[in-house]
Amino acid sequence: MKKKNLVYISIGGTLTLIILLFVMIWSPWINTNVAHAKAISSFQRAWENSADSCSLECEECGVVSVKKVPFGQLVTLQSKCGWEGDVISLKKMMFS
Repeated sequence: MKKKNLVYISIGGTLTLIILLFVMIWSPWINTNVAHAKAISSFQRAWENSADSCSLECEECGVVSVKKVPFGQLVTLQSKCGWEGDVISLKKMMFS
């Protein structure tokens, strides 16, 4: 009788872990709006005290794309950097 209970407990624990893993991979708490806001605030915090800073204040600048990936979202930003104001699109951030 004890072995049968242990089997049920181990099956239940394994199923719970599998379900939890799938929910974490899906990460429904990180939607497009949350990832967008986190990317912009993180970018601005990273460049706020730099003399040769990057900015999101130009016509082409901002969030270029948001892509759903396992454990979060991948956000691509386009920014204006440097003294000459070159517009670059190399900033990619993942939020989970």
